[in-house]
Order: sequence, then structure tokens, then C-alpha cells
Amino acid sequence: MSGILFGLAHAQSISQVLTVSIALAGGGTVLALVYSWSRCYWSNVITHALFNAFPLVLFFVFHVKAP
Repeated sequence: MSGILFGLAHAQSISQVLTVSIALAGGGTVLALVYSWSRCYWSNVITHALFNAFPLVLFFVFHVKAP
């Protein structure tokens, strides 16, 4: 439930509910599961940092550009 609320909280318009919210709800669900398994705040911080670092690595290391 917290993952779904996380996704909905990031939508800024109705169209973003279908585009942004679904993807972020999945990410929020993953973070909730990580915390549920580990019971450690820092595991969520590290998971979130890796999630945010992924596009940076694609851009700077592999020179992949957004469409």
C-alpha cells in the first residue's frame, strides 16, 4: 500500500497517474519490500541511491541519451 501511495504522491497531473505513478509505485513497492526483509533504514537508502545512479551510469559511462 505504501508503494502505491508513493507513486500517487508524485503525480502532478491526471496524465502522470498512468505514466509516472505506476513506475514509481513499483519502485516504492520494492523499497517497502527491502525494508520489510532487512528492517534496516540504510538498506533503503542504498537501494534508492542505486536506483537513482542507474541513469547516470548509462549516460556518463555508456553515453546513452534519453529519447
